[in-house]
Amino acid sequence: MSGAGAAARHPHRIGRRTRVKPEAIAGYRDWHQAGIRNYTIYMDGPELFSYFEVDDLDAAMAFLSTSEVSDRWQALMAPLMDAPSAENPWRVLEEVFHQD
Repeated sequence: MSGAGAAARHPHRIGRRTRVKPEAIAGYRDWHQAGIRNYTIYMDGPELFSYFEVDDLDAAMAFLSTSEVSDRWQALMAPLMDAPSAENPWRVLEEVFHQD
């Protein structure tokens, strides 16, 4: 897109419907009860940058640390990632600019 007369482009919003297995509904809800929302992961070469919003990071991490669903997800991802450090990788980010 270039030039002053170029039409503005908007991102496509893509949706997908799927069903949660009846026996997995409680676990699925557990994951969302951590209070995490607007979770996005970006990839730049082999590096990932994860972003999410949460009202209480400590409460969310405490909840996930006891979640069987989170444990299973971490076990699935472990072979794909470099070993994490013992330090908590999550940091509260200071917003310095935002535009919708």
